Amino acid sequence: MAQSVDRCSDVALYRDSEGPLAAILVRGRGGCSIIMWDRFEGVVKTYSMDCRSPLNLTCSRNVCVASVRDRSYVVTFNHIYELPLKLSPLISCGKYDYLYDERNKLVVRSDTASLDPVMLSNHVDGIGCLEDGSLMVCSGGSIGIVRGNVWSPISFEARRASASSNVVMYEQGSVTRVNVVGEEGSLIATTGCVVDGNGFVWCVKGGELMVLDPHVTYEPLIKVLKASVSHEGYAEVEVRPWHGSVRIGVEGKATIVNITPKGDSAVVALKPRRLGWSGGVRVTAEGPTFKLARVVDITSSPPSVGRLEVSRCLYAPTATLADGESNTSIEIRALITNPSPEEAELEVVADGIKVVNGVTLPVPSGTNWVLIGVKGRALRDIVRLGFRVRYGRDSYNVGESLINLGRHLIPDPLKDIRRKVSFINGDGSTIVRVSDVSGVALSVTCSNGVHVEGVNELVVKDCALPAVLAIEYVKEGFKWVRRLIIEQPPLIKVLSGTGFSVDASLKGVNGFLVNSVSITTSRPSISIDLRGVRVSNNVATVRIRVGSSQPVLAVAACDGYTSTSAGVSPEVLLTCPTASLLKGVSAVVLYPVGEPLVKYFGVSELVRVLTQVAYRAALSLSTSVGVR
Repeated sequence: MAQSVDRCSDVALYRDSEGPLAAILVRGRGGCSIIMWDRFEGVVKTYSMDCRSPLNLTCSRNVCVASVRDRSYVVTFNHIYELPLKLSPLISCGKYDYLYDERNKLVVRSDTASLDPVMLSNHVDGIGCLEDGSLMVCSGGSIGIVRGNVWSPISFEARRASASSNVVMYEQGSVTRVNVVGEEGSLIATTGCVVDGNGFVWCVKGGELMVLDPHVTYEPLIKVLKASVSHEGYAEVEVRPWHGSVRIGVEGKATIVNITPKGDSAVVALKPRRLGWSGGVRVTAEGPTFKLARVVDITSSPPSVGRLEVSRCLYAPTATLADGESNTSIEIRALITNPSPEEAELEVVADGIKVVNGVTLPVPSGTNWVLIGVKGRALRDIVRLGFRVRYGRDSYNVGESLINLGRHLIPDPLKDIRRKVSFINGDGSTIVRVSDVSGVALSVTCSNGVHVEGVNELVVKDCALPAVLAIEYVKEGFKWVRRLIIEQPPLIKVLSGTGFSVDASLKGVNGFLVNSVSITTSRPSISIDLRGVRVSNNVATVRIRVGSSQPVLAVAACDGYTSTSAGVSPEVLLTCPTASLLKGVSAVVLYPVGEPLVKYFGVSELVRVLTQVAYRAALSLSTSVGVR
C-alpha cells in the first residue's frame, strides 16, 4: 500500500494520481519541513523537525512515514511522532495509525505511544477504516474485517479493496462487490470504484461518473409477471432495479409495447411479432452497475371467428339502393375473438361483388358479436366474403362466407311493365295508368316542357310528342326505374296532284299534340336498291338508293332506327348497331299518288352486299400493292 517518492538530496516528494494525498519533505537551513495536502478536501498541513540527509518519504492514503537517516516519523493531518523502528505506512483511522512491518510480515497498530501487532499478512493489497473502529484488510486474494486482533474473512476471491463508514468494497473478477457491514451485499457490474468517507461508492464507467448508495441494497432481477398475451393485457416482466440509465431490450420474435415505472423497478409489456406465436425470447437489462439477461417464455393466440350468421340479405339485380349503384345488401353477425388488449380492425374482402364503400369495422378486445354490413353491385349470383382482422400493418385471415344471392332474390315488380301501362283517352285528355302494381310513381315529360306526376295513374293534356314516361317503384330500400318513350304516331296523308309539296301542322289527339303531314304528288316511276353496307366499331351504315323521276320521301328503318331523305332519286344513309341488322332493313318510299312503296332487305341480302363491298376493297388493296 505504501508508495515511495521522487527524491533528490534535499527534497522528497510523494504524489498519487488516484488518491487524495500529496506530500513533500524539504530540508532547509533550520531543519526539515513536511507539507501534506489533501487535494479532495483542500486541507494543507505543515510540520517542522530536525533532520539530516539523506531524506526519504513513504505515504499511503492519509499517512506518511518520513525517514531521516536512522530515524522515522509518522506524519498525519492530526499529528507527527517518532517511530522506534522502520515501518511502512498503511492508513490512519481516528486515533490509530496502521503500519506494516516488512521484516516480520505484521500489520501493526499505533496509538502514538505504543505499537500492537494486529495480524499476519504477507502483503497488504487494500485497507480501509470502518466507522465502528474495525479495519478492512485485503491480503493475498482474501478480504476480511479486523476487530481488535481478530480477523473475520468476507471473501477469498478478492483483489483491490476499499472501505469507509460501514461499507466494504472489493473487486472480484470483472465485477465489484459492495458489502454493508452486517447487511446484505450488492453487485456492481464495473471496476474502478472507491468508497468515500460518507459511505457512498464512486465509480467510473466509460465517460460516466456514478455515485451509489450501498445502504440501499438490491439484487438485479428479471421476473415474469404474466406469460400470456390476452385481451386482459400483454405478457409482462419486472426489471429491477430501474431508472433512467437502465436500457431494456428484447431479442427474438417479440417486441416491447411499453415500459411502466413502478417504484425502483419497471414493468415491461411484451407481445409477439405475430399473434399465435409462442416461444422463448431473451429479455436484457443493462445499467451503469449491472447487466442481466433472461429467456422468458410467452404464449399468444391468433384472432379468430367463432360463428358467422347471415342475418339479412337482399338482392335486386334490376334495382339500385339509395347510393344509385348497389343492387345487393348483406348483413352478417360474426362472433370474433380479439386476443389482444388493443383494438383491431375488421376488413371485408369481397369476391363476386363490387363493394361501393370499403367495409372496415372496429373490433374491441375479447370475444364480441360484430354486425357487418356490405352493400355493392353483385357481379354474379354466388359471392364470397372474406374477413381479415388487422392490427396496423399486421393482418390475419380469420374466415370467409359463401352466399348464394339467388336464394335472396327480390322479384322485379316492373317486369313486363309495357304490358301493364294503359292509355285511356278522354275528352281532350289521356289517362296513363299502371295496373297490377300499387304505389308506383309516374311522371310524363313532354317535348314542349309539360310535366305531369302521379301515383299509379296521371292525366295528360296538351303534351307534345315524343314524351318520356318514367315509372319508379320503391321496396325495402331498393328502387326500380323504367323509362318508356311515347312516340308520335304516323299521321301522313297522301294527296294526288301535280308536282310535289309537303304540309306539316300540329294537331291535338286527345291529350297529346301530334304532327300531321299532308303530301301532294303524282305517281312516279320508282326503284329501290341496296347500294352498300359498311361496318365499323359495331356500327353499321346502310346505303339505299331510290330512283324516281319526281320528288319522293324515302324512309329507311331498322329495329327502331330511322333515316329519311327527300327529293328526286334520293339516297338514304341509315346508321344502326350491327346486331340490329339481324332484324333486316325496311325501305319505304312515299309519293303523292297511290300506296307507299315498301321493300324489305333481309339478312342474307345485307350479308351478300357486305361481302361484295369487302371483296372489292380487298381487290383494290391487293392491286395497289402489286398482288394479284
